[in-house]
Amino acid sequence: MIKYLQAKKEHTRKISQMIVETSFEYYEYLFSEMDLDICDFVYQEFLENSFTDDIDVGMHRDKIVSMVFSYDSKYHIIDQHMRDSFSGKILDGLKESYENVINDTLFLDSIFVSEDYRKKGIAKELLLMTFDKAKKNGFKGVSLFTLTKNENAVNLYKSFGFKIENTFRLIPSEKAYLFYKPI
Repeated sequence: MIKYLQAKKEHTRKISQMIVETSFEYYEYLFSEMDLDICDFVYQEFLENSFTDDIDVGMHRDKIVSMVFSYDSKYHIIDQHMRDSFSGKILDGLKESYENVINDTLFLDSIFVSEDYRKKGIAKELLLMTFDKAKKNGFKGVSLFTLTKNENAVNLYKSFGFKIENTFRLIPSEKAYLFYKPI
């Protein structure tokens, strides 16, 4: 049985690994000009910015087996911290992904289920939790991106009632769908 709870600071290392795995192409592009460990960088960002309030995890026998990271879409922006951290060339390549945002939604940034736990309804439970969070916080719906080539994710979101609102370049080499589902 999976127990779902809000992430804690001690979960940040595993969550960072899951986020990088679920969005590898994005992070590979983002850090292409830097010589550093991507997971370590993401881990430090989570520690410094206390994003754990925006993350729920699924635990099985004291092991994190899934997570969902979502936040107010108004925070899906290229902020000063990003401008200070990445070159203009890199940020220009991300421009479309930051222009394709649906206001007043809960933005589902990342969802991940460990391989041994897939096809057991965990992703659907995480999506239900995300919708509950959106309702409780007064959002008009949930929005998210996924790569067009990620057929499993595309099929999951469509089966859950999400509609494709737009297709755009997430990064220069990858197209993505912007999905939206109203509450």
